[in-house]
Amino acid sequence: MGLLIGVAGCGVSPSHTISSTSAAGQIQAQLASRYPGSHPSVTCPGQVPDRVGTTFVCQATLAGQRVDLDATVTGGGGSFTVTPRAAIVSPAKAAGVLAGEISRQTHAAVTVDCGKAPDLVVAVHGSFDCTATMPGGRPRPVRVTVADIAGNFGFTLG
Repeated sequence: MGLLIGVAGCGVSPSHTISSTSAAGQIQAQLASRYPGSHPSVTCPGQVPDRVGTTFVCQATLAGQRVDLDATVTGGGGSFTVTPRAAIVSPAKAAGVLAGEISRQTHAAVTVDCGKAPDLVVAVHGSFDCTATMPGGRPRPVRVTVADIAGNFGFTLG
């Protein structure tokens, strides 16, 4: 569920800086591919030196939520990697994982609803809420806590 983007040849100007427009476009395309329902937009700073080890921060908006992206230049020609500062979680995928795990623990068929958002931006150790419906239609709250930047999580069934 995490994101690590490697981008190569993003457009380097003659003054050996990475093009902010090109970098943002490459990141936006990667995010749109990975999170298609989120309609991402990205902005990156200008005048980033094209030197290995140089770091910069881009801002992305996914499904109306902002996430900062740490970027590091990895090679000449404008290549860099990007890592989000928060986990990007698919509520639909989380609901599927939770339904399976709660069903296994309770020995009953359980359905889980984590909302309709295409994706959630959640800080590590942050949480979001879902609802588990038990046999007989009894809904119970589920608190989901994000464990790491990859979007792995734990939960508490209320």
